Amino acid sequence: MAKFKQYLQRIFAYLLFRLRAKSLKGHGIHSPFVFHLVTEVLQKHPDEHSLHTIEQLRDKLSLDKRTIQLNDLGAGNWKNTPRVKEILKKSVSSSKKCRFFFQISKELNPNQIIELGTSLGLSALTFAVACPHAQVITVEGSAELANIAIENFKKIGVSNIDLKIGSFDDLLPKIIPLIKQPFIAYIDGNHRYNSTLKYFNVFVEQLDCQSCIIIDDIHWSKDMEKAWNAICQHSKSTICLDFYEFGIVFYRKNTAKTSYSIHY
Repeated sequence: MAKFKQYLQRIFAYLLFRLRAKSLKGHGIHSPFVFHLVTEVLQKHPDEHSLHTIEQLRDKLSLDKRTIQLNDLGAGNWKNTPRVKEILKKSVSSSKKCRFFFQISKELNPNQIIELGTSLGLSALTFAVACPHAQVITVEGSAELANIAIENFKKIGVSNIDLKIGSFDDLLPKIIPLIKQPFIAYIDGNHRYNSTLKYFNVFVEQLDCQSCIIIDDIHWSKDMEKAWNAICQHSKSTICLDFYEFGIVFYRKNTAKTSYSIHY
């Protein structure tokens, strides 16, 4: 019954999102920054070769029947020994989402990208190939899952990813003092209200006008929608963009608070 209620909640959330969402043509978007992001950055065709190798890896993982002992520290509702292909289907960033990550990181050109929730490593790989001169720090709570991600990093041949194994709470205090601005923070892997807000509040203290924070699965549950709404109320959340599967927060000085739902 609980899963059915969550399913209905997601349907309702999506229908409401579509009613509000602006298109990539930019109609009704009055912020020059957001208009540029939507009509130019997100409509560019990314380097197909860079993404093609990652998508080939995705295809291979979709056939991977290996089971792993999963130490799920978030709210993923996993069984203890899922197959790799099941993890790919349920918790790995989609091709569409990875294309967004590629485009936005190319545009912002950060010095550092911090990801909470590595999973199989496809989003970390996307950030790494989009910004080969940036340091990508990614954190994974499950050691066996992290080992598969490391395998995938070697297959693509990237050298700018630093994967750390452990809980977010244990590792963040060591990571935050090393943040290099501008940065992108991608919060994934723990879909609880308190945890999402806690991690956002850690990163928002470091947020400058060239950085951004991405929060995954903002409509995954009522808890996550509540967290997203609270995030949008923060004083430094001057521009909040809801792409349904994820939200993104920018800080701009001397800018009135604005928010948009955008169908990507």
